[in-house]
Amino acid sequence: MNKLITLFIKSLITFTHNMEPKFSIILPTYNRSHLISTAIASVIAQSVTDWELIIIDDGSTDNTKEVVFSFKDRRIMYGFQENKGRSIARNAGLHNARGTWICFLDSDDWYLEDHLEAFENGMKDHPQAEIFKTGVTFKKENGAILSESTFHSSEYEQIPFILQNYAGVLDLCIHESLAKSTRFPDIKSWEDKAYMIPILYRAQWKQIELRTVVALEHAGRSILHAYEDIPSMNKTLDIMEKYLADVSYRDLYLGPVQQQYLLSCMVNANEMGVSYSELKTIMKGIKKSILPMTWVRYWKIVLLG
Repeated sequence: MNKLITLFIKSLITFTHNMEPKFSIILPTYNRSHLISTAIASVIAQSVTDWELIIIDDGSTDNTKEVVFSFKDRRIMYGFQENKGRSIARNAGLHNARGTWICFLDSDDWYLEDHLEAFENGMKDHPQAEIFKTGVTFKKENGAILSESTFHSSEYEQIPFILQNYAGVLDLCIHESLAKSTRFPDIKSWEDKAYMIPILYRAQWKQIELRTVVALEHAGRSILHAYEDIPSMNKTLDIMEKYLADVSYRDLYLGPVQQQYLLSCMVNANEMGVSYSELKTIMKGIKKSILPMTWVRYWKIVLLG
């Protein structure tokens, strides 16, 4: 009988399957019942079938659970927690993952069918590697390509690379010993990079030059609304200082990284229709000295395009 195993974060139930899968895919979700079907279907469509999909429902109030349960596949696990944020949901997935390799997916994005196959091929070519990376295509809701992630060149260090470019966990495959050696910090933005930095101190990824993930840009994307939570923004800025404590990284990258983060929040607010006076009031709550220069860059973007 096909079944989904429900876990409650307050009282975790151990998954009881006879075989451990090769891949564990962790998918957090919150009120995305209208989008999550595409994400789940893309996992089921993988050319590699040795996987488990761990869906952590972060307190959804829509019919997400019913949508998940409509997929009759024993490899799909479902867990529910009170709304605590994506990072806590991912950490719950990490706690319960049984696979040798850990992958991540968000409920508004999807894999191409060769996503896991690309990693398997990489493992054959580089059997000692502990991290593999492909790439991401960003698409609008009408299907038009918005942008594509940059492939990493071996001549550049990887931590500076992720600080200067798009770097999320969607296109990563990490050996479970590394993936479970750290956790996502409880912040709403930049949590992917904060998770990756301590891992990259221990191992380097092998770049696979294929873009096997599609990320959907839409108005409901959580990063577009970061400006609505000033305490969380300040916490993110503090986390940046913590994770860039290495002197060279702090001196070279901390200020620019913090400034770029604030700038993206401000530009997103402008695109969401927040007026200058409203934004000025919001940003008064930011405690960092880099804010004045960020305003200069903001006006260059808003006025000059």
